[in-house]
Amino acid sequence: MVGRAVHRVAQEALTNAAKHAPGAPVRIRIVRDPRAQALSVAVTHPAPPGGAPSPGLASGGTGLVGLDERVRLAGGALTHGPAPDGGFAVRARLPLAGAPVPRAPQAPVAARELSRARRQVRRGLVQAVVAPAAAVVVLGALILAYQEYGASRSVLTRDQFDRVRPGEQRATLLERLPDHPLDGPPAGVGPEPAGTDACTYFRTDRFELTPVYRLCFTGGVLSSKALVDDVPNEELR
Repeated sequence: MVGRAVHRVAQEALTNAAKHAPGAPVRIRIVRDPRAQALSVAVTHPAPPGGAPSPGLASGGTGLVGLDERVRLAGGALTHGPAPDGGFAVRARLPLAGAPVPRAPQAPVAARELSRARRQVRRGLVQAVVAPAAAVVVLGALILAYQEYGASRSVLTRDQFDRVRPGEQRATLLERLPDHPLDGPPAGVGPEPAGTDACTYFRTDRFELTPVYRLCFTGGVLSSKALVDDVPNEELR
């Protein structure tokens, strides 16, 4: 486990150096301390060309968290941070004989990275749940608003209905009627009069589907008008 942890520390640090400081020299130093029964590994690289500060081990902190966990399970301790020359250094100290190595003072940094990674996961989960739910709520509100708008514009008042007279031209008559008639007859109303070309339906109340006013036209002239309601018997519909 110690050998795998050392390999992983070197691999992750080299990947980081190649990504953030390409072309910069990298130094790997492994020291075995028989008296302390410990093994230390250090990977350092200077600041990238151009003098820009070298970033941390991983952009999201998850690589550092995983590396710290691997070293901890092997009984060791991981440290990381800026090097004296302005670059970046990753250091790990691991036991040779199974004895745990005391945690270094910088270990809380990894704990903060772990906490940040957990917050990012929680934030992502919240966004994954809240965003679709909010979209559904907004869409539902828009649909209801549109339906309410359409319903309010499709109501024919009793006075308007009484002023409508058979024999009037459709083109002239529709100018005095609501501009949003229903798309068709509501379910359950009786059949349209025979011989008519088309019938137009209007609500009597914005909150009720039936009864409705029906205006039927033949040859472009209003031929009949009626207040129609649900037919109680299915065979009459």
